[in-house]
Amino acid sequence: MTFDFGHDVLNEIPERIFCLAEKSIISANRHATYLGPGIEHWPAMSVLNASHACELFIKASIATHHPLLIFKDAFNFSPDEANGLSLENIIAKGRSHDFANLPKIYWAVTGKSLNRPDLFEDMRQTRNALQHFVEPEHKDLSELTLRFIYEVVDPLINSDFGIHALEYYEDINDGYDYTVDQLIKHEIEFSMPSNFCEGEVSWDEALADVNATYREWFHGAFLKATGTPLKSENSTCPH
Repeated sequence: MTFDFGHDVLNEIPERIFCLAEKSIISANRHATYLGPGIEHWPAMSVLNASHACELFIKASIATHHPLLIFKDAFNFSPDEANGLSLENIIAKGRSHDFANLPKIYWAVTGKSLNRPDLFEDMRQTRNALQHFVEPEHKDLSELTLRFIYEVVDPLINSDFGIHALEYYEDINDGYDYTVDQLIKHEIEFSMPSNFCEGEVSWDEALADVNATYREWFHGAFLKATGTPLKSENSTCPH
């Protein structure tokens, strides 16, 4: 990312935020995908990580228009302070917008709305509950996180940065195999990169258990992303 906001410190802010967002979504994908003995806390962590990733990606997008727009008190800064501007005094003087208000700020700055405002609000409330040490009962937190990442965050970052949430994974050996398996299981649509391919998990087996509408969407999305129809011989990743 290259910007010219008239000051080196301001020019650095969008990419700094973006890099932190990338780290958060990597953790969110992993924590929402896996569950087992010893990692029972991961679904709750996935909610916190995904919310943080969303907050940072929205702020990164806003900051590409101007970094000071991420602050609710942007008018506390003035051109007269430019010579002494530093990240430290920006952090000390500025208060960034609350998570709840970010969709409105994002719309005001970019003219675009987030997908699924109802899901954003559900995630916001769930995050708040967890932050106050109350884990919601009878709610699948892993599914909530996956839906939030791929129905809210993924369209945002695909539109604004040309990237795919699926490509942010922690385990190099597994890649996105098991995340895709979970997305298919819950019939969640997602953006596919042009080199999207099958690994250890059989898509045929996973898709056999979903409804025809989702199966048709998956085949169509694969064709649109890769330029080839979905067949077992052309969907497998080369090893």
